[in-house]
Amino acid sequence: MAASSLVTLFVLTAMAGGGHSTAYTTKESMEACKATIAPVEEILTNGGVKVISIDCVTTSQKVTQFKHRPPKDAPRVAFLNVIDKGVLTITAQDSEEACQKAYPANLEEDVKQICSTSKQQLEKD
Repeated sequence: MAASSLVTLFVLTAMAGGGHSTAYTTKESMEACKATIAPVEEILTNGGVKVISIDCVTTSQKVTQFKHRPPKDAPRVAFLNVIDKGVLTITAQDSEEACQKAYPANLEEDVKQICSTSKQQLEKD
């Protein structure tokens, strides 16, 4: 699959201590991705996690592989996530707080943007 069209399951959740967490999982196709939305949402919800957004998007960016139980002390990286017409752009930020000040959350418009942290990292080309 070309890097310009990676299908990614984008999961945005509320963190217990405040803030937002994102997980990114590359899928083999849009159909395969959409088939995972309901089961993933159910697992998270049953585990007491508040799901804010879960969707299948495309992106040209690669992130490190999602791990189900990363070490508790694994560093969190702040990102600005922008979804425009189903295309996700991820931009590293200094912190979630600084990102939120510069880019207020907007999940209601055509171009959605949200700041979050993740235990995944952007891969270098």
